[in-house]
Amino acid sequence: MYHRSLLVKELWTEYWRFVYLLVYPIVLAIPCAIVGTKLAAGTFCLFLIAGLWILEVLPIHITALLPIVLAPTLGVVPSRVICREYTSDTIFLFVGGIIIALAVENSQLHKRISIFVVKLVGTDKRMMLLGFMVPTWFLSMWINNTAATVMMVTIVNSVLSSLEQGLVTQDLALKILKTGKREDFAVELEKMEEPLSSELEEQDQAYREDIRKFGVALSLCTCYSATCGGIATLTGTAPNAVLRGIVTTRYGAVDNFTFSTWMAYAFPISFLQLIFTWIILMLIYIGPRWTFTLGKNRSSKALELERRSKAVIDQEARNLGPMTFQEISAGFLFLT
Repeated sequence: MYHRSLLVKELWTEYWRFVYLLVYPIVLAIPCAIVGTKLAAGTFCLFLIAGLWILEVLPIHITALLPIVLAPTLGVVPSRVICREYTSDTIFLFVGGIIIALAVENSQLHKRISIFVVKLVGTDKRMMLLGFMVPTWFLSMWINNTAATVMMVTIVNSVLSSLEQGLVTQDLALKILKTGKREDFAVELEKMEEPLSSELEEQDQAYREDIRKFGVALSLCTCYSATCGGIATLTGTAPNAVLRGIVTTRYGAVDNFTFSTWMAYAFPISFLQLIFTWIILMLIYIGPRWTFTLGKNRSSKALELERRSKAVIDQEARNLGPMTFQEISAGFLFLT
C-alpha cells in the first residue's frame, strides 16, 4: 500500500511538471507577443526562468543555461553579450570555490581538520563547541557556507550517534573487563539486561538528555560559525562576490577592492562574531553557571560525558589513519 501511494505521488508530480512546462510559457508568451517589443521579450525570459527556478520544474543547472538560448533567439541580446556574463570573474570565483569544496569533501580533509582541532582543545563541552566552530568558520572562508555546513554537520551527527550508542555498551564493556570474563557478548548482554536496566536506566536517561541538548548546541554552532566565516573573504559566500561584480560593473576596476583588502576589513568582524556566538550558545545550552565553572567544580555527569566524548573522538581519529596522498593534495590546493 505504501509503495502504491508513493508511485501515485511520483506520477502526479511528473504530470504536474509536464502541465506546468506546457501551460506556463504559453500564458507568459501571450501578453509579450501582443506588446511585441524587445523589453517584452526580455520580461518573458525573466519571468520564465524565475518560475522554472523557484519551482525547480527543470534541474537548476539546466534552467541556469536557458538564457544562452532564449536571449539570442528572442532578440534580447546577442550571444556574445550573454555568454560573456557566464565567463566573468565572479563566476570563476564561484567555480574555484566549488572545486576546492569538492576536493576537501572527497578527500575527507575536513574531517581530519575537525577531529584534530577537537583533540587539541579537549572534550570539555565548552571547548568542544569551539572545536567544531573554528574548523567550520575557517572552511567557510574559502568555500560556500552551505557546503562547509553540510560537511561539518555530518561529523557532528557521527559523533553524537556514537555517543548515544556508547551509553550502555561502554558500561557493559567495563563490567566485563572488571570481572575478567570472556563470555560471548550477546550472552553477557542477556545476563546483564535486568541489572543494567535497573541500575543505569536513570543515569542513562540523564546522559541522553544532556547529549540531546548538547547536540542542538553543536548543530547550531556549526551553522552559525559558517555564517560568521562567510563574510571574512570574497569567496566565503555568494553575496560578497556579487557585490564585487556590481561594483566592478558600475564603477569599473577598483584597485583597492581586492581579496586582501576585503579580508583585512571583514576578518576582525568575522572573528568577533564567532567569539560572541560561542559565548551566547554556551549561556543558552550549557548555562551561565557551568559556562564559567572551573574543571574541578564540574558535575560528575559533565565529566562522564567528557570521558565518553574523548573515547569517541579518539576512535574517530584512529579510523582516519595516516594522511593519504589525496588529503595532502587537497590540503596543498586549499592553502595555495
